[in-house]
Amino acid sequence: MEGLVRLVAQSLERHGMSVPPERIDWSAWMPLESTLCLTAPSNPGLFVVAESFVPHSMTADSSALAILKVGQTKDLGVEIARLCFYSPLRDRIAAGHCLIRFAKVEDDAQAISACAALQQWFSNTNFQAEPVLANSAHQQTTSNPAPLPSGF
Repeated sequence: MEGLVRLVAQSLERHGMSVPPERIDWSAWMPLESTLCLTAPSNPGLFVVAESFVPHSMTADSSALAILKVGQTKDLGVEIARLCFYSPLRDRIAAGHCLIRFAKVEDDAQAISACAALQQWFSNTNFQAEPVLANSAHQQTTSNPAPLPSGF
């Protein structure tokens, strides 16, 4: 099957067309716990950290998510450990209300493009975080609930 995909891609390139990037396969939302760094992939990728809360207008049985951080990293497992032990979010994470969703993205260009798309999407929902490489000192928080778009 890989050979067929490669042949189609080469044929498209010869005719001046490009193959669209692969769809990003996001994990499910999961509790952000320090032990997660042991099972998370040691691959480059994207991640989104959110905090679960119950707004006053909702019942106790339902909750919303506030996006706390959007990032890109060279190693998802290492980044999750950083978030749990060394980030300004560590107290919120330790409280047990934070969730994480991540995706392995090997291609740097695709990761940059996806981060830019997430930034655009979040800016349309009044989320003002700047997607940056997670290893930088820049941390962004917000209290605006916003789920991830399904197309990413």
